[in-house]
Order: sequence, then structure tokens, then C-alpha cells
Amino acid sequence: DTTGTYKELYAVKSKYTVLIFWDHDCGHCKKEVPKLAELYKKVKAKGVEVYAIETEDKPAEWKKFIRENNLNWINVHESDAYKRAVTKKIYDIYSTPVTYLLDENKIIKAKRIDVEQLGNFIDILENEKSNK
Repeated sequence: DTTGTYKELYAVKSKYTVLIFWDHDCGHCKKEVPKLAELYKKVKAKGVEVYAIETEDKPAEWKKFIRENNLNWINVHESDAYKRAVTKKIYDIYSTPVTYLLDENKIIKAKRIDVEQLGNFIDILENEKSNK
């Protein structure tokens, strides 16, 4: 994270986890990530956590973007180039931002979803659970 502490995705205890791969210098990310921050304020009470992975290794700029945009969720990056490449391959990251919605068991419920769709999808999942 921004303090250098290792934060494992599978250690996140939440009903839903938004897994987003982004780059602080990406034009689309500069638009989507602040929208996600607004959505997060609304859905956090529903048991939603965000695990945001910076795809590049520019820690000073990354931390500045986080501060300036009040991104109060789990922010991580990988400084090892090989591990970054492996992560991008595993999660099929060829551009940013890329967002996944995971359930409490970290099973993918939605992938490559934008912020507007994400809010709606969380509502749908919540309604399905309440109707059971």
C-alpha cells in the first residue's frame, strides 16, 4: 500500500470487492477513478471494498494522485516489473482502467465493467440476495 505494507487481495473481508487496475497517468483512469470514489461513498455501507492496483511503478506520482482525489480504499502497487507483467497477464490487463466485481469468496461476478454499470450491478446482486 502507500505505506509499503503488503495487502493481500484474499485477506480483504467484504461482501463485495471492486478490483480495479489503473494507472495514475491514464486519461480514462483520471475520469473513472474519481467516479469510483463517489460511488464508493454510496456503496461502502453495503459491504463493498475497493482494492485498487496501480499498474505502473511511479510511487510518488501515484501517492500524489491518491491524496489529491481522497482515494480512501486499499491502494496497492507492485514495484517488481516481472510481478507486474505476470499480474497483467493473469488478469488480462492490456489497457486501463479495468474493473472486476468479486463476491465475498473473491469469485468474479462482473468483469471489464464501468463505474455506472458497477453501481447497478451491485444493486442487482443485493436484490437477488434479499429475494432468496
